[in-house]
Amino acid sequence: MTKPRFWENGRFLLGIVYMLSGLVILVIAFSNLKLLFIQFAPYLPFSVPNDSFERVLHSLPSVFSTFISLVSSVAGFLFGIQWFFYGLADCLRKTPSLQYSGELTDRNTILSLFLSPETSSSSRFSFGKDSSMRNVLARWYTPGTRQVIWATIRSNIKLLFVVALFVLLSRLLIVGVVLLNRNFHLQVSFSQPDFTNLWWILGALITINLLVALSFVSIRKRNYNFESRDLVVSGYGAMVFFLAIFEELCTLVNSRNLSGNDPYRFQAKLKDGSFTVASLFESYPNRNNRPTNMVVYFLLPLIPCCLIWGFYRLINFQFPTGIIDQHLFFSHYFSSVLLEVVFACFLLFAASHFTRLTRLIFQISKFESYLIACQCSRLLEQSDTSSDSSHPCEWRDLSGPENDLIEWIQQPKEQRRLSVKITWAKAGTESAYASGDRNVTSFENDKELQVLIDRILAVLNCVNFEIQKKSNKSQPVTKN
Repeated sequence: MTKPRFWENGRFLLGIVYMLSGLVILVIAFSNLKLLFIQFAPYLPFSVPNDSFERVLHSLPSVFSTFISLVSSVAGFLFGIQWFFYGLADCLRKTPSLQYSGELTDRNTILSLFLSPETSSSSRFSFGKDSSMRNVLARWYTPGTRQVIWATIRSNIKLLFVVALFVLLSRLLIVGVVLLNRNFHLQVSFSQPDFTNLWWILGALITINLLVALSFVSIRKRNYNFESRDLVVSGYGAMVFFLAIFEELCTLVNSRNLSGNDPYRFQAKLKDGSFTVASLFESYPNRNNRPTNMVVYFLLPLIPCCLIWGFYRLINFQFPTGIIDQHLFFSHYFSSVLLEVVFACFLLFAASHFTRLTRLIFQISKFESYLIACQCSRLLEQSDTSSDSSHPCEWRDLSGPENDLIEWIQQPKEQRRLSVKITWAKAGTESAYASGDRNVTSFENDKELQVLIDRILAVLNCVNFEIQKKSNKSQPVTKN
């Protein structure tokens, strides 16, 4: 079943921006094409007089401005139609509702953090240089955030290169004219164009890029809160049995009666030679539909402003002077004309760059879910807690039969004492796009989760199965 998701990843807002921009540019381009047609209609079909070359030379500014206006009008007309229908399709498109989020990354490190010896009830953690949290969980930047920051950095590097290039070209032109006049005894003159508008747009782009990058830099120290509890469990089952029952009870924390990813099971070898098993359960991740950074609403109006302004300057391009000598045009005005075209092109580049940044920011998705970790270790000695030397060094995914299960099958009636550690937190995760892999950004305490954990631990005391009646006969089953 499909349903419209107008606000997914900002698609509806970008569609509106494209529709309005395309419609305005389409109207401006069509109006200018109509005026050009009326202007040249009396001369159709064109006839080339004998002195046409001399007329062109004496009307270079008019010919140049008309050519730029004509090409820009045709391009604006075609692009305006394309952008209008592209934005309309974005607004009306229907997509399947999102059922599953991406996988949780760095699960081994999350489990190691949850079950570390320093974890205590209601503790507040801050990462240090040697902490495992620094490697993965306490990143200042997730992959989605890094995409936005690197996009602004690359854009600023390109803009600074353009600034250096224009400064170098202007100096080379001045020096080149002086060398030509000195060495070849020529009377070449060159008028330095006014770079004010160009420096203005380049400075504005660099400043906006810096503001966008700084808006993703967190100024607060990230602290992670989660709670844990140590238990001693005795019974006649293997450790994996306790994990299986605990995982089934953890599904109670799922919202909307939806199941999340399957629990992740791990195994590690302890320093005393025995094995320990653990499970990491995550509830169904609830997506936050609000954008990650409100700077996106500052970038949205800049897209149509730069797009319409750039095409307007090109479509209505007019040279300020009348018919002048071609030598005067090339020596004093041609560089200013080219600079005006470059300025308009930079406006179009700015619109394209802002559109890309807006899409990257809108695609970043935030989720909230419950993370619950449970570790089971066998107590070989009559002690209430496991020793510090028995903490695992490295967790690996559990595949195939677990070692303790094989030992239990050999001696199922032997009573076992288990050291159980349970840790839980409300986790905030972030992905570069809706269904992408998610990275943990925060841990928080949650009262509702605390109540559910207490209920799960209370129910575990009531779990007991006994076979009271069994058949002594084996009855074969046949199928036709």
